[in-house]
Amino acid sequence: MEEATNAIILVVDDEEGVRNALRRLLEADDYSVLLAENGEDALKVLQDTPVHIIISDQNMPGLSGIDLLKLVRVRHRASSGSC
Repeated sequence: MEEATNAIILVVDDEEGVRNALRRLLEADDYSVLLAENGEDALKVLQDTPVHIIISDQNMPGLSGIDLLKLVRVRHRASSGSC
């Protein structure tokens, strides 16, 4: 029997269908999945919950995927120990 991965993945995409499709695929492999509709919502999620992986759309209204990941790298580097 395989062990659960226990990894927490944050999926950030402004398209609900994409978020839900990725959630289904990842949960089928025993990942815990959190969803955010945009970069701002993702930052709010990250304030409360540490994650292991972020999967983000590049082209989103407001904060782009690249800008989100740059902010995460700066804001969460000390708490994670790596980036």
